Amino acid sequence: MSNNFSIIKLSIFWACILVSSQLYSQKRYTIGQLYEWAIENAAITRGMALTEQNSDLQTRIASVANYPQISINGQSTYQSDVTSLPIKIPNINVQETSKDQYKLVLDVQQLIYNGGIVTLQKKIVRSNADSEKQQTLVEQAKLRDRILQVYAILLSYTPQKKVLELTKDDLDRVLSKVKAQFENGISFQSHVWNLEAEIKKWEQRMIELESQRSSSIKALELYTGRDLDDNALFAEEEFQVNMGDFKNLRPEWQLFQIQRSSLDLKSKSITAKRKPFVGLFAQGAYGRPGLNFLNNEFQFYYIAGVKAQWNLTPFYTTKKEKSIVELQKSMVQIQEDQYKMANDVQITGLREDLKKLDDILVKDQELIDLRTKIKRATEAQLEQGVITSADFIRELNAEENARQMKGLHETQKEIISIQLKNALGIYEK
Repeated sequence: MSNNFSIIKLSIFWACILVSSQLYSQKRYTIGQLYEWAIENAAITRGMALTEQNSDLQTRIASVANYPQISINGQSTYQSDVTSLPIKIPNINVQETSKDQYKLVLDVQQLIYNGGIVTLQKKIVRSNADSEKQQTLVEQAKLRDRILQVYAILLSYTPQKKVLELTKDDLDRVLSKVKAQFENGISFQSHVWNLEAEIKKWEQRMIELESQRSSSIKALELYTGRDLDDNALFAEEEFQVNMGDFKNLRPEWQLFQIQRSSLDLKSKSITAKRKPFVGLFAQGAYGRPGLNFLNNEFQFYYIAGVKAQWNLTPFYTTKKEKSIVELQKSMVQIQEDQYKMANDVQITGLREDLKKLDDILVKDQELIDLRTKIKRATEAQLEQGVITSADFIRELNAEENARQMKGLHETQKEIISIQLKNALGIYEK
């Protein structure tokens, strides 16, 4: 007897080890992993590197204005008249300037001051790149929301399957008893048929559940660009965090700030256009005539100096252009206010939903306890021939529905917790 008991204990021990190893080796996917893979695979993410390269190139191009500006100009002309002396001087032969004239000029200009336009241009390029990158983060946040919708379906699969398996166990057990009663002549064939029909309905529900899981996994494979294990677990995680203490980190807030900064830079560039331009210049040339127009030979010559230019035209339009910028700032503020209201409403609603689900889950368990008692009572009554199989199936379905509702509410609580973190810009990793 002692040896048999030892064998039983050893068998149970190794069975537990086997089950544990299978569970441990089974792949598990968390919402944080799915977020990370989907963002890596998204085309918008690859665009961020291109945005950075584009910004770097545009900044270099804008910086070229600070380098010496070099150009080569050539000119050949024929004119109807030239400068000449109206008198003749004895013993002095003054050559007449040719009417066909030629000039090849190397022109070099160096900017000294232009009101800081070049610096502002580089800042505007950087700000535009930051805005594009922040917009990408906003799109990534929307992608996370889409991933979460699919994840919610997969997360609800396990509790639904467990409930259906419990229902199937009850159906198989009762069907076995009813068949035995029918064979002994104390039950009806219709009772057996009713239970068998209910098992067929159960099989249909399982097909639908498995199909839903399969299509959701395929959707995640498209989002993540990875082959996911069909038998993997989609892990449930605990989110016991007081999210009321968290700062809202949604990327939209930073986007609005960047947009305002870009408009401030635009306003400064409008002001800079009204400032004068000062620079150095040097010209080296070869042509006929040179600077000495009395010499009609081809010659080299040069000119160097300081040049100033002040364009007064922007004074006509500065006020209107700045008014446009202020209108654009107002539009950004309106968009931010609209988003803030929608975001606050969403966060408040999600927090209230979490409180509501805590209360509902308590009632769910109480309802399951009552439904289980009723099912057991009807099962005993069915065995005694007091009620029909249809009466038992009705109570069995009521218990199954109560269990499914509890599983649904538990899944809803977890999904709403993740949605709340997403609404606050706190993403799982």
